[in-house]
Amino acid sequence: MSFANSFIWGACHLLLLALSHSHTISVSETTTAGHARPTHSIRANSSSIASLSRHKLCQVQILRYYSRKGGKTTSLKNHLKSIHQNEYEEFLKSESDLKLKNTASQSSTASSSTPLQEARKQLTLKDSLMKNQKWCTSNPKSKEIDKLIAEMIALQDLPFNFVEGIGFKRLMQFIAPNYQLRGRQFFTNYICDDLYPKLAEKISQLLKTFDKISFTTDIWSEPSANVSLLSLTAHGINEDFNRIKVILKCLTFDGRHTGDLIQDKFNEMLTEWGIIYEKIHCFIRDGGSNMVRAMRLADIPDITCNVHQLQICVRHMLDYDEDVKSLIGKCKKICTHFNHSQIAQSELHKIQSEQLNQQPLCLLQECNTRWSSTFYMIERMIHIQDSLCLYASKHNIPQISPQEWQQLKKLITLLQPFEEITRNEWQQY
Repeated sequence: MSFANSFIWGACHLLLLALSHSHTISVSETTTAGHARPTHSIRANSSSIASLSRHKLCQVQILRYYSRKGGKTTSLKNHLKSIHQNEYEEFLKSESDLKLKNTASQSSTASSSTPLQEARKQLTLKDSLMKNQKWCTSNPKSKEIDKLIAEMIALQDLPFNFVEGIGFKRLMQFIAPNYQLRGRQFFTNYICDDLYPKLAEKISQLLKTFDKISFTTDIWSEPSANVSLLSLTAHGINEDFNRIKVILKCLTFDGRHTGDLIQDKFNEMLTEWGIIYEKIHCFIRDGGSNMVRAMRLADIPDITCNVHQLQICVRHMLDYDEDVKSLIGKCKKICTHFNHSQIAQSELHKIQSEQLNQQPLCLLQECNTRWSSTFYMIERMIHIQDSLCLYASKHNIPQISPQEWQQLKKLITLLQPFEEITRNEWQQY
């Protein structure tokens, strides 16, 4: 017998011997270098496979299969199915019994869960159901959100219908899905009937801590709403010597703005807040004759507003010089051209962004009642001078000469200190 045949016979003998004692077969291959290299271990899934491995008729096939690297039990199953039908049926029955046994074991484990585990499951289900349930309006969290939304409307000067916007609804659905969103009428009543009285009471207590109170007031017309308004703001110093200001009232003013009617409105506002005459330090007002008469009739100490005096002074200076007045008139016409034409404004923006690589800016229109608006109008024109010159070269608008540009720059330098004073004073009022 050759060496190869002897080796095969010995390997078969060892294989059958191992199968007769264990369900695990380990076979090693010998490399060309003579070292043993372990291959996969094959574990029989049932006694039927082990009995098959002992069949003498299958020794060659089993040995040939397990002598390859990567052999698995799938080939043994296929071998049973194709060659040994009876053994294959026994194997299927054993495998089915094993699956039933495992299923029963899992069911037993699940049924033996502790009361704590069952409580956790019930709690999780309850939480899941409550997650999509809306809070009732008396819920403490719901009331707190109502209060915060109302304060936001008041502090940010938002319209009451803000709460009915789709954007706000989507936001609240995301951050507080259990909250029942209220409508504009609810928040109107909440702010006017609940929030305002509470805040007014706190302000009344604050005013009582002031030894003296100064007031600023103004009356103006609001064209967008076709209404006139009269405001009253209180200024005082608290115990820590900090300056505090509070807007007490801003009411609509019907009829002519006569001194007699203004004086009646002042008396109503002071009475509403319980402010006695002895606590009034002074009223700061504009220089209008109607305001002056109202203070005289009420016998209230008063002084003219510095900002208003400065307004009159600067406006008189701008109107006094005809050259300056004419140049400002030309600037106003240029601004009107762009503010009345969306096409012209778009082309100006295109010149700034594409040709000059600048941030697109609009021109600012002057307001006759505020001299500072004249300053801001000229300042913006100087800032976008290059784009205005490029636009004027292609369109029929008033053109500003190089000498006039220099004159405008000098005018801005002259008005700069007055603008700073006006801005700082207005911030205090």
